[in-house]
Amino acid sequence: MRAGSFKGPGLAWEDQPEDVLCTNKDDTYGKFAHYLLHDYKVRTGPNQGEPLRLDPAVNYLCTIINCAKIKFLATGSEAARLFFTCTSEAQWLRNVKKG
Repeated sequence: MRAGSFKGPGLAWEDQPEDVLCTNKDDTYGKFAHYLLHDYKVRTGPNQGEPLRLDPAVNYLCTIINCAKIKFLATGSEAARLFFTCTSEAQWLRNVKKG
């Protein structure tokens, strides 16, 4: 997945810096969730051309957040650790997972 609209053109998601993935200062995860639910269209299969359904969108969102957590929780700043455990974003993700 490319995240050109989040940082720099052509910068892969896994190459995004800590300040983008662990602060949500630019509402990165909210923008991605909006993209998945409103802009993205299924490319192949029986649902081709339709919006992504909620369950797969939540799974994608959880996956990218967990990837950032794995990458930055142990080696990132104190702010990164708190972002994944004690912030409103962490609570938001828990609520998303609950449905």
